[in-house]
Amino acid sequence: MTDIVVLGSTNMDLVTYVEKAPQRGETVTGREFRTIPGGKGANQAIAAARAGGNVLMIGAVGNDAYGTHLRSTLEHSGVDTDDLRTADGPSGTAHIVVDDEGGNAIVVIPGANGTLDHLGPGDEGVIASADTLLLQLEIPLAAVLAGAQAARRHGVRTILTPAPAQPLPDELFAAVDLLVPNEHEAATLTGRTDPRDAAVGLLDLVPAVVVTLGALGSLYVSRGADPVAVPARRSTPSTPPAPATPSPAPSRWRSAKSGPCPRPWPGRPRQPPCRSSARAPRRRCRTARDRGTVRVMTEASQATRATETAKAPLTGLRVLDLATLFAGPSRPRCSATSARRSSRSSTPRSRTPPVATARRRTASACGGRSSAATSARSP
Repeated sequence: MTDIVVLGSTNMDLVTYVEKAPQRGETVTGREFRTIPGGKGANQAIAAARAGGNVLMIGAVGNDAYGTHLRSTLEHSGVDTDDLRTADGPSGTAHIVVDDEGGNAIVVIPGANGTLDHLGPGDEGVIASADTLLLQLEIPLAAVLAGAQAARRHGVRTILTPAPAQPLPDELFAAVDLLVPNEHEAATLTGRTDPRDAAVGLLDLVPAVVVTLGALGSLYVSRGADPVAVPARRSTPSTPPAPATPSPAPSRWRSAKSGPCPRPWPGRPRQPPCRSSARAPRRRCRTARDRGTVRVMTEASQATRATETAKAPLTGLRVLDLATLFAGPSRPRCSATSARRSSRSSTPRSRTPPVATARRRTASACGGRSSAATSARSP
């Protein structure tokens, strides 16, 4: 399992849905309002955890209700939050207005994210113990640069999403292994509007680039290799996904029984995963009904995959794949349960006559001998 550290932002998105966005000085009536946990760093952490990574988040939330909600959302998604600080003041927020045409306007208030302007004690050791470091630009640039340089010193692969787009120093590019901008951010960094030209131009700064193109997929380029266009995938499920509730995953960074793992400080060898001395509770075997639900849906998806691919380009993820991801792979029947069931089916049961059963119950109630047996033996 890949060990991933995310150094970045956590925001509470305050989303308002309107028919038409207001102009300057105009007041309009909205249709709906939602609060959605987000932030570019938190989004990366949750996506990486759901994809199977072992993820730890370095960031900051406020000492308000939003901070509590953001922390619990990350933990529920399987993200380790031992290094998610709680700062005095409000959490970061993003105020978003979405109109019926899909357009949006966003105002981001950093809040607690603005306090993350340097690496805290032990943060470099955590980065050094990881395989990959994920970065974005919703926290102060000084912290992003410090994290990237720490990863470079310890040979950790660094992936940067340059959003929100802004001019970046050369020393940050020198510490990045993979740059992942969208087409607008690539144009901002290079001044080239064509995504392919912009991606090739970015190779002067970093070894490899992935330019995301929305519904058109993405474009991968690297030094010394030909560009690779990756089409997007469209979700067209033929059957509704099986309901599933994600649960917090056990983390390499912390054991629920033994407490926090020893923090690997710089210069120390990587610590082995903490293991609890207490025996883990036995998990219930998945029933045939549970396994059958996922199996039937998977077979239906495989039967229609070729037809769907031929009809149109694919975009996004299949809903079935997400359902299978949350539900987890099918587990084999417990060997102990199978042995008990097979032994029961092979051994015939002996039915006890009702009269004998009634006599035994009477005997237990009367001190070991039934009244019927006593009267039968008396002269």
